[in-house]
Amino acid sequence: LSQNIDNITDKVEDVMLRVYMNNVQDIEPNALKMTDIVIRCCDGVRELLVEFKNFKRSKNLKQLVIRINDLEEEADKMFMESIRGLYTESDDPLRVIAWRDIYIYLERCADACEHAADVVESVVMKNS
Repeated sequence: LSQNIDNITDKVEDVMLRVYMNNVQDIEPNALKMTDIVIRCCDGVRELLVEFKNFKRSKNLKQLVIRINDLEEEADKMFMESIRGLYTESDDPLRVIAWRDIYIYLERCADACEHAADVVESVVMKNS
């Protein structure tokens, strides 16, 4: 579980590094939407970990896991829409390359949150 939490932090850092390395000057609207999803995923993981200490008596642990999974699916849809938009709306190959990379890493942030939630769910199942 601690490795999965560390992975979330690493993925967020990877996004920031891509923004820096690609010298991004303007943020794409879909990137803001994906960032909002990632923030909600991270908040969900935080809530899940707070609730996890009382997993034997928790009434909302399962719902928190489901919420994180739903957010990850929302991030997947936004990722596909964003990548498609890059290839259909942009004539600038550098923009496509930079933002494709950033979108990939934003999607990996959501995946990392889902993996952490899956580990919590697995631990609860094994110890219930």
